[in-house]
Amino acid sequence: MSDKLRIVEEAVAPGAVAKRVAERHEISTGLLFTWRRQLTADIGINSGGGFLPVQVMYDAPPPEPARG
Repeated sequence: MSDKLRIVEEAVAPGAVAKRVAERHEISTGLLFTWRRQLTADIGINSGGGFLPVQVMYDAPPPEPARG
């Protein structure tokens, strides 16, 4: 795994603070965000904060409503 990818993954992990990750790896936060933008563009992730289509699928039929 490339260092860039590893650092970006660390920065987007739940609870991570990009500024602290950048400082730990001795890079600027601007460079970190540039890498993130490049990597998400390379793999086709919508990093613009927009909505993506979703389809919910069930392995089993949904439960029947409770009778009251």
